[in-house]
Amino acid sequence: FLSESALRFHAIHIDEIEQHSIPGIIIECGVAKAGSSLTFAAVKNKCRQLHLHDTFEGIPEPSDRDGKDVHDRYETIQAEKKKCTHDDQILSDDCDEKYYGNIEDLLEFDKLQFQQLGYNLQEHNIYFHKGLFNDTVWPNGTVAYAHLDGDWYDSTKGMLERITPYLSVGGYFVLDDVLTWSGARDAFSDFFDVTVSWLQQQSNQSCYSVVGGKHFKVFLAERAAAKVLATRDRSLIPCIKRSTRNEYIMKNSSYPTERPTRTDLYNTSIDTKFQK
Repeated sequence: FLSESALRFHAIHIDEIEQHSIPGIIIECGVAKAGSSLTFAAVKNKCRQLHLHDTFEGIPEPSDRDGKDVHDRYETIQAEKKKCTHDDQILSDDCDEKYYGNIEDLLEFDKLQFQQLGYNLQEHNIYFHKGLFNDTVWPNGTVAYAHLDGDWYDSTKGMLERITPYLSVGGYFVLDDVLTWSGARDAFSDFFDVTVSWLQQQSNQSCYSVVGGKHFKVFLAERAAAKVLATRDRSLIPCIKRSTRNEYIMKNSSYPTERPTRTDLYNTSIDTKFQK
């Protein structure tokens, strides 16, 4: 599970979207052992949908857009996974069974966590989606809170492009690993056209940006994650990096307009304002 401070971070912001009745679903990309997912379920309004996306079979292979650190980490993960390969139910003494990627049936493990804490998935509007993010994440309405823990470049950049247009005003997009892995960091930089190192140098560690007519405040959160707040507040200090323009404009992104027709992944209304 995540650290206590990380879970508290999520709890505070989920409670905030409930207190302010921010419309939309909660999306998590990268569930692992469901630590943050359980926090979302505990704090959110029971009627608000929670969509959980993961391969539930381990992290996918990185691409050439990821740096050496990412590829080295992936090779280490694969080597560790071989130590846990079942052979007549006997595991290597070196197998780290606690690492989520080595759990034989991670999806059932996660569902059991909810069950043990008394959360009926159907009653609490909790939905699991197994597969790659690009295959399963297709929002068709507002998003109040998105948590992205994809680590690598493609996982991060693709979800920024796909989810951000649906982010509600007052909603949050929280990204893990921007300060940890080169892939996530470069995807963040490419999307917002602002380097993490530059952002770290600013006194308030934040900038004001616009894309598609929607306003965002982009900053680094206390738990070493990047956090994006959708806002209508035009009084925020402009984010000026390589330009003297009055308004810093995000790099244009090609948002997908089509979705798979084989299934409706988000098949109920998600535009309701929730009241406690």
